[in-house]
Amino acid sequence: MGKKMNRRQWLWEFSKKIVVLVAVVYAAALLHDRIFLWFFPDSTSLPMLSEQTSEVFRATVICYAVKAGFENVTKIRKHYMEEETDERSDI
Repeated sequence: MGKKMNRRQWLWEFSKKIVVLVAVVYAAALLHDRIFLWFFPDSTSLPMLSEQTSEVFRATVICYAVKAGFENVTKIRKHYMEEETDERSDI
């Protein structure tokens, strides 16, 4: 990592890290739930923990998808504008 990242690249990498971190926490919580239910099958508070973890994971993935969509739209617009500028300069 000898290169210095600009703000956009840093945000891109940071958002990927958040999604991966939340996915790992989600998987760990599911594993914890299953192990806990194995030893204490009458637990009533565990579904709430599982539901909350699932909601956080869902929101994280949705936000990441929206961010990726905005980035794609920006890239497409930038590419379109560059092509339009090149066509005008050819005339």
